[in-house]
Amino acid sequence: MKYYTAHQLADLLGVSKRTMQIKAKEEEWPYVEERVRGGVARKYAGTNLPEYVRIQVQEKEIEMDTSSESVSGRQYLAVTELQNQKNVQEQRQRNAEKLIALGGLESLPKKAEAKFRLTKLAAAFIQERRLPKKRGYDLFCEGYNNGWLPVEPELRIYVPSLSRITLLRWEKIVRENGPIGLVSRQGKKVKSIIKNDECLQKFCIGMIYEYPHVKASQLRDGLISRFAGAGKAIPSESATRRWLDDWKAENKSLYTKISNPDAWKNKFMSAMGKMDENITRINQLWEFDSTPADVMLTDGRFSLIGIIDVYTRRPAVVVHPTSNSEGICLVIRKSILEWGIPEVARTDNGKDYTSIQIKSVFDALEIEHQTTRPFSGEEKPYIERFFKTFSHDIAELLTGYIGHNVSERQAIEARKTFAERLAKRQKSGSAQEPIEVNLSAEQLQSFIDSWIENRYMHRPHSNLNGKTPHDVYAASRDQIRVINDERLLDVMLQPVPSNRGLRSVGKEGIKVSGGVYIAPELGAIIGEEVFCKWDPQNVGRIYVFNRINKEFVCIAVDPEIESAGLTRQEIAELAKKNQKAVTAKKLKEAKKTAKSVNVSDIANEVLDHYQKQNQSLTSLPKQQVEHTNTMMQSALAALDSERPVLDSERLSEIEKRRQQMQQEAEVAAVNPTPIFRNTNDKAMYLKQQRLERELTEKEATWLNTWEQQNRAMSSRFDSLIEDRDMASQSQHRQIPQ
Repeated sequence: MKYYTAHQLADLLGVSKRTMQIKAKEEEWPYVEERVRGGVARKYAGTNLPEYVRIQVQEKEIEMDTSSESVSGRQYLAVTELQNQKNVQEQRQRNAEKLIALGGLESLPKKAEAKFRLTKLAAAFIQERRLPKKRGYDLFCEGYNNGWLPVEPELRIYVPSLSRITLLRWEKIVRENGPIGLVSRQGKKVKSIIKNDECLQKFCIGMIYEYPHVKASQLRDGLISRFAGAGKAIPSESATRRWLDDWKAENKSLYTKISNPDAWKNKFMSAMGKMDENITRINQLWEFDSTPADVMLTDGRFSLIGIIDVYTRRPAVVVHPTSNSEGICLVIRKSILEWGIPEVARTDNGKDYTSIQIKSVFDALEIEHQTTRPFSGEEKPYIERFFKTFSHDIAELLTGYIGHNVSERQAIEARKTFAERLAKRQKSGSAQEPIEVNLSAEQLQSFIDSWIENRYMHRPHSNLNGKTPHDVYAASRDQIRVINDERLLDVMLQPVPSNRGLRSVGKEGIKVSGGVYIAPELGAIIGEEVFCKWDPQNVGRIYVFNRINKEFVCIAVDPEIESAGLTRQEIAELAKKNQKAVTAKKLKEAKKTAKSVNVSDIANEVLDHYQKQNQSLTSLPKQQVEHTNTMMQSALAALDSERPVLDSERLSEIEKRRQQMQQEAEVAAVNPTPIFRNTNDKAMYLKQQRLERELTEKEATWLNTWEQQNRAMSSRFDSLIEDRDMASQSQHRQIPQ
């Protein structure tokens, strides 16, 4: 009898020693132990090995035998085995064809036929080897899956792998329903009631459109309320749910568009082209956008107004209290002085970007103004991406960072301990500001400019083929349009008077905001319409341009205010002061008038008026009936009965009791005991009393116990009493003697 160690078996079968040991342990192979160098080794008898292992071991040993006799024998056996296998396969094929013909299954699908043949092969396998069914099916499946069991290649195409459970299930199906039961019926779904009825389906789609998150139960309720009276079949809730799930799966893009348009843009919106594929030069297109800063500043929360040159990806940002015409003009001025004048400016359709002032700026500088469709951020993706890069990059590390949304803000606040938040709230003026703030708007502006210049401009962009914005700008040889005189640019950026800055030149001059602006050059164009802009340095002057070709005409002045040399901002501040003074004067006059007419008791006057008015109204007396019951009758009898006469002894007792109650009332008046809402009130009262009188033993014991249990609160009460006494003493010292 030959014995094998786990190591030897592993080498013969081409597996690891550990795998062999685990297999032997799981199947409880018999073994003997022999002492070897270094310990004890387990050896397994060849005849006691499982059949599938023993056969493979024997085959491997025969293959490894290099003697001439062995080689010749293997060759003979190989030819014989192939012939036997061929005969067996042909016989099995004939048997299978007979079974199919008997069952009328000539048209059985190939996959079902493969399953049926495998069940017959498995049954023949265990019958030939006389194996138990469970062990035989396991051995058959292992040989089939590992490839050492000879079967037709066509079977492996339709059934790549097998398991004992699968074979048993197929065997049961064939026994109960015949081979035809192995035909897969997947995909043959019966149409639901909703799919078969166009009215029901249209109604359900309409419900989904109006209420994207509608539930199956709600959808069915709608069907019942609309169609139950029409005699239509209404599906069950589960059937409605299946239809709803199927519709969402079949119309995933449409449903996402209905329920979440922003998510649809990210997931399904076509992005086959590039927004910059036609941009070939510097300043060909600038994108504008504004966003609230995710940083709280000492000046409050500001907005970021930005521009990006699409070709080079150079950005410019201005920190401004809000996104308005003034802030947009500031970032335009900054960009034009550094980059030149753009050909096209693309903005959204917000009021700040479509104001008269911004339109006049673009017209004056001959910049084409393009506006995007409402809520279409994808039409200006580069400035949107820039703001996202900034807000999710270095901005998150700034002190005062408040998060990109409410949930992030709450998470930032939650990082603090309860004690820190409580201490923050106890400080006056800090209850509304839990975020640490020590950065001003000016400092944030300086920080952003430095980040753009030193970080963003030198960061490679994938859409620029790995180049940086600085590289693209430096390599460009494009010609740019510039304005050399900043004063001219300031004039172009100034706001225009109402009515788009258009005015007609009258005989007196040009009327603007209640003033009359004159100039000698206006005499030649009386009656014509001109375009006006304010002087940035003096509100008493306006720049006049030809309305048609925008040629400069002259500078017109209002003599009454031109000499003051005030700017529009200064005029606005003076107007506020004047308004406040006038309002105060009018308020004083109104107060004097109210005092003279004395309307403080007008409510009673109104009631008196209506009372006098209604006195003359009378009504006929109503028929009356007395209401009585047993209790009322008893009370009436008690009231009518005579009072009992008290003797002298009873009167004496009453007098003594009266005097005793009077004495108790006098004592209570001298040292009244208040009613306390809680123990803290009682402790505060006793602490104050302790300064004025000696507490009773009961009071002192109670207060001492409370102080031991509430040390922090006791100390705080002592401080409050001390502060009150100091304030009282100071007040007494200030009173003149």
